[in-house]
Amino acid sequence: MGIYYIIWFIVSIVAFCEVLSLKKKEQARKLGILISSLLLIIFWSIVCLKGNVGTDYKSYEKLFYLIGPSSFFNPVLAVEPGFWYWMQLIYILGFSFVGFWFITGLINIGIKIYTFRQLSPYIAVSLLIYLVGLFFERDFDGIRQGIAIGLCYWGIIEFLKGKLFRFFLFVTLSVFIHYTSALFYIVPILAKIRIKNKVAFLLVFIALSCVCVKIDLIKSFLLPVLPSGIIYDKIAGYLNSERYSVSIGLSLGILFRIVIFAIFILIEKRMKISHLWFNLLKNGFLFSLLISLLFNNLEILSHRAAYGFREFQIFMVPYIITAFKGKKNKIVILLLVCLYSLVLLYRLLNTPHLAGVYPYKTFWNEW
Repeated sequence: MGIYYIIWFIVSIVAFCEVLSLKKKEQARKLGILISSLLLIIFWSIVCLKGNVGTDYKSYEKLFYLIGPSSFFNPVLAVEPGFWYWMQLIYILGFSFVGFWFITGLINIGIKIYTFRQLSPYIAVSLLIYLVGLFFERDFDGIRQGIAIGLCYWGIIEFLKGKLFRFFLFVTLSVFIHYTSALFYIVPILAKIRIKNKVAFLLVFIALSCVCVKIDLIKSFLLPVLPSGIIYDKIAGYLNSERYSVSIGLSLGILFRIVIFAIFILIEKRMKISHLWFNLLKNGFLFSLLISLLFNNLEILSHRAAYGFREFQIFMVPYIITAFKGKKNKIVILLLVCLYSLVLLYRLLNTPHLAGVYPYKTFWNEW
């Protein structure tokens, strides 16, 4: 699995070059194009050329070969219609699953690089955070949610420009790829509401306390008030599942995210960031923390429900670096970011139930 550490090392070196580069506008523009192109090729290659690597590749392959003209108007219930018809299109055009994965990977990673470049002050730093979270979990494996999140981030670009129609168009399109994207409809609310830092810290403390004293909010409060229906049945099904009814507890990832959140909101005045974008990042990330903590007893809700907001750290960490003046200070902070990324990468690749699925091979190694 050394290839992943090599990619981490390359992105880390590029991040130092980017952060410590000259700030003249034309030089920065050319460097940005060069960095984006290099990183795009790297991430394209590892995703688009992979074979049966990761947790979901075979399930997507099986799903792809289930489709055909007779099932065109009958999407399976487990797959959102937008993704189903995208598979249908590739299938009808005569591509194999390898071709489907290659084309989908090109589009998905392309969207990520574009949105990161638009929304982050340092794209390589963003990719250090992206590599150990969203990349592995949703672009290398669960690509449906990965594509949907990418479209939502594109929608945020339009929202920050004041183009609400385009924002809602992107979010609606993403919902047809993965239903959890519907949470992004609240972006305009999150961007506008004002939450004092003291209140934010209090909310996180209360949620942390619920985890520590093992209060099960889902069984005790949520299910009793939910009406019978699809949502109730889905949550009840998760609770009865050995796979999903696992309590996460205070994982290293959650603790790291709390630290990032605290630093981000405390140094607001030192960062070069618009108030609207800061407010959205702050409130969106707070929302994801509360979801992770309050639904801690049900792994799938805690981990996936607000996943797109949780990965706001991809943008928050680079902005934190902008708050520190002088090359020495930036080097120290960037070293900490690299260490943070490396620790999470090592933790991911050595998780017992994942260690056997990530040794890398290309699709032609299987022929």
